[in-house]
Order: sequence, then C-alpha cells, then structure tokens
Amino acid sequence: MKRKAIAAGILIAVLFQVASTAFAGSSVQIPSVPPDHPRVYVRPADLPFIMAKLNRPEFIEDWTVIRSDHRPLSKAFVYLMTGDENIGQTAVTEGLSALKTCTDATTEDNAMHWGACVYDWCYDLVTSRQRQEFFREFVRIAASHGPGYPGNPDGHAVVGHGTGGWLLTGQIPAGLAIYDESRLMFEAAAQLFFSKFVPVRDFFYPSHMHHSGDSYIGALLQHDLLASWLFRRIDAGDVFTHELQYVPYQLIYHLRPDGQQMRSGDTYDTTGRTKQKRRLMMLAGAYYEDPYLLTMADSDFYNEPTSYDRIFRLLFLKPGLERRPLYELPLSKYFSEPMGEMIARTGWRMGIDGPDAVVHMRIGEYFFGNHQRKDFGT
Repeated sequence: MKRKAIAAGILIAVLFQVASTAFAGSSVQIPSVPPDHPRVYVRPADLPFIMAKLNRPEFIEDWTVIRSDHRPLSKAFVYLMTGDENIGQTAVTEGLSALKTCTDATTEDNAMHWGACVYDWCYDLVTSRQRQEFFREFVRIAASHGPGYPGNPDGHAVVGHGTGGWLLTGQIPAGLAIYDESRLMFEAAAQLFFSKFVPVRDFFYPSHMHHSGDSYIGALLQHDLLASWLFRRIDAGDVFTHELQYVPYQLIYHLRPDGQQMRSGDTYDTTGRTKQKRRLMMLAGAYYEDPYLLTMADSDFYNEPTSYDRIFRLLFLKPGLERRPLYELPLSKYFSEPMGEMIARTGWRMGIDGPDAVVHMRIGEYFFGNHQRKDFGT
C-alpha cells in the first residue's frame, strides 16, 4: 500500500512538472485556477447567495425537485447546500460508479461532466483512493476521443464531436476539479480553448445565428454557454464576445406561430420543443440578464426542465430579474455575416391558427459543414 502511495505521489509530481513546462512558452493567457473548492460553476463566496434562494417562491419548485432526485449530481448539490455528509458520500460513491461506465462525453448530460461537479462539490468527502479512481477515469474518458489527453493544441475547433462536450463540458470542468492533483488536463484544454475555440466562435457569433441550424443549436450552443459560466465563476471574465448574447435570438425569430422552428440545417427536433432550447434561454438569459431570453426560458414553448436544469437555475439565475414580452421586439432581423440571412414577420401572435406570417430568406456566405445544409439562396 505504501509503495503504491509513493508511486502515485511521484506520478502526480511528474504530471505537475509536465504541465508547468508544456505551456510556459505559449502566447495564450490561461486563467489562474482558485486554490480552494468548490470551483466548478460555483465558488465559496457564491454559496450564501444561492442558499438564500432556496425558499424564495420562484425557486421552491426547483429545490423540491432536486432534493427528491436520485442522480449523483443532485445529491452533490444537496450536500453543497446542506452539508449532509450521508447524501454527499452517496453522491461520491454513485458518481464514481457512473464515471466508470462512461464511454461518451459528447453531450452535456454525461458522467464526466457531472463527475467533475461531484468531485469538486464534495471534495472534502472524497478519500485518497477515490481521488485516484476519479483521476484515472477522467483521463481514460478524455483520451478516448478527440481532442485526446492531453488536449491536442492543433485539435479541431469548428465542427465535429471534438468541438463540443468533449472539451467544453468534459475536460475543462474535470480539469478544474482535479487541478490540485494534476494541472495537465485543464491547462492543455484551456490552451486549445483560447487559441482555437474562442476565435472561431467570435467569428460567427456576430451573425446572431448558429451555423448548425434549428435543432443542433440546442445541442451545441449549450456547451459554449456552460463554458462561459465556468470561466466567469473562476474570475476569468467574459471569454467570448458579447455577441454570444444574441445567438439564441435565432430561436425567437425562427419561431413559427405553431411553435415549431423555421427549418435550417439537419433537423431532428421537429416540434421545436427540446429541453436544450429552454436551457439555452436560461443560461444566456441569466448570464446577460436578458429579459427576452428569460421570458422564453419561462415559457411553455419547450419541454419541462431536467433536474440539472433546475440546479443551473439555482446556481446562476438572480431572483427578480426583469422579463419583457416578445411583441416589443422588431418584426424583422438581419443575421449578418458570416451567415447572411433575414427573418421578417407580421407579428408575434402564436397559435396553430395564428394570423401572422413569417418569411425566412437565406442568402448565405460561409459553409461550415457538419449539420449545415447547402441551401443558400432559398
């Protein structure tokens, strides 16, 4: 046992040395990581503010659902709010078990993402042996798919599975969680993020559209918004251009009176109601305190929020933020370069028999590939 502990200590020391030298000559400024826990989506200074929301009328349902939820993430959040060690230890045990069966970190709803939260939020309950197991599983999952482990500095940043959850809601939060044990995962992922991911997104965000269309905007943009919250919470500021605020407006202006979306890109969400769309509205609405996005987040256009959506509400949403009705918005919107599209509508009245018309004109400039379609000029 003692030899194994010494070997583990040597391994961690080597990883620290590799991480400290690998990025020494980089021109990319990597944010500093706070020395204490929690630091994944929440900091110790945030806790009193979050706890004060638990019994406010607008958050009571969220807190009730979370407390009755069986998922390790919900149990870890309950521990964070109450200090109940029995619940916290169960979260750690179950979170680690789920992590060991994880083979895909493409989506936001995967054991690597939530395992990072469990590890961080319950850090003082995680035993030395469990930390080694968490570390081993994080590395296994990260190495199983692009951008690899440590993150390839020349990795893809435009389209493909490697440009979403594998980095943004996988290696970055996991790297933050295990930063005390090894800096390598976070620093390699952050290097790739700031050198490649940020410039690409800052290029197309000013169009106020996502190139992947009406369905995959929900699947993909949530990773960008969650990464924004991760970095804001460790005092790294706004990592993307402020134009990100208006990308979810695509879903407002493309809204048909029957509640569906004007079709663009590969479409699988034929009803337009996926919970990811509600998540986008809440994450962006809370981040930018945007009253129109928050109106959409509260609306009945989308499916009911999940338990972890309710955790995000408690983590990020300030009580009493203003909501504004959609009919105040202009009736037309130009989605500028690099997309080059326009929506014009006669009003914001909804319903299958609604009297308003919507026209979508797609001229188009750049073809990004992946889930975008070659239907320029329609």
